[in-house]
Amino acid sequence: MLFVTGGLKRWFAPIPPIGMLILTIFPLYWLRFQWELLLFYLLSTAVLVTSIGLNECSRCINFECGHNKVPEDVRTAYLGTVGAD
Repeated sequence: MLFVTGGLKRWFAPIPPIGMLILTIFPLYWLRFQWELLLFYLLSTAVLVTSIGLNECSRCINFECGHNKVPEDVRTAYLGTVGAD
């Protein structure tokens, strides 16, 4: 079987967002002294998160993810073909 449903364990779900938050906040200490770079950093981070959400979350095969935006008919068609091997 190639795909096993069941989702993430409860303790694992907050770990990736916390890690991404730490990596995003880390440079802010040094960037606070140069507001032009801080503004550019915050703007580029917002563009990155928005583009990932719009372009990748609608095509992701991780159906257990809370940010997954794949239509239900595509999801059921994919899961119906996985077990057909």
